[in-house]
Amino acid sequence: MVYTGVHGAGWRPRPTAHLVGVAARLGARYWQCTGVTAMTDNTASGEARVRAVAHGMVQGVGFRYYVLSRARLLGVTGYVRNAPDGTVEVIAEGERRLLEQLLEAIERGPIGASVHSVDRQWLAARSQYYRFEIRG
Repeated sequence: MVYTGVHGAGWRPRPTAHLVGVAARLGARYWQCTGVTAMTDNTASGEARVRAVAHGMVQGVGFRYYVLSRARLLGVTGYVRNAPDGTVEVIAEGERRLLEQLLEAIERGPIGASVHSVDRQWLAARSQYYRFEIRG
């Protein structure tokens, strides 16, 4: 099959496999600057579940999207949501060391947020989530 799009007959899109390495290197550099350094490696260092509640100016400043990006980068599952009392609640499951890194990111918060405190409760993992998402 010959591609006959805007670039003319015989032109084929360049494979993008070479971009994966570039993106990974740039991504690692970016996340090292933000303090999140570990990616999932599926080593068994103890699965856990944590419930964290962030207090302070944490609603209306992109806090949920910040937590979502950190959680997905780390490969943990669960959710983040705004609570009616002005806090943000996070339920996350995964390796304990990755959850601790997520908690550190939650304590820092995104630019524009002011996190006064983070209540945390460690629980046994239930493996009930398959990804990390924003709820409410």
